[in-house]
Amino acid sequence: MSKIFLSKMHQLKHLEKLNIYVGSKSKAKKILFNINYQRLLAYRVQFFISGSNIVKSNTKLKHLYKLHEFDRELRNLTSSLINIIELNFRRHIAYYTSQEDLHYYLKYENFRIYENHAGFLNDIDKLFNRNKVHNIVSHHRNNYQDPLPIYKLVEVLTFGQLSKFFSNIML
Repeated sequence: MSKIFLSKMHQLKHLEKLNIYVGSKSKAKKILFNINYQRLLAYRVQFFISGSNIVKSNTKLKHLYKLHEFDRELRNLTSSLINIIELNFRRHIAYYTSQEDLHYYLKYENFRIYENHAGFLNDIDKLFNRNKVHNIVSHHRNNYQDPLPIYKLVEVLTFGQLSKFFSNIML
């Protein structure tokens, strides 16, 4: 069963029970207003005594907050670069597989491990059934008779699915 709702004051009391020094209640409430309590709580792991789930005695709420802010800033700095890498990855896969065959992904012989091909096609079916309203898929289905070409497929696959596909294809 899920845990009960905690007000901001109860969240602060819970932090103190976990051996986290809260300090100024008004500043602590502002932090909790801006960051989900569970997200903030996850940062306490960095302050566990080695080999335990007990927080070190000198841990402060502001330490958890500073870690959160560091992560946020790092994500902001790297997200645009990661986006460029992802877009290039999708483009290269689409380009090089399309040269071979527009429906490259449908042929099991293009996979290093044939058994993975059926699972990949099953993942695509699940994606399409969950995501029927995706513009690329619905436009293609409404205007063309053939299966989705690889250059369109790479745009709707998750990055994880795309990575698995890439690691298993023969190029």
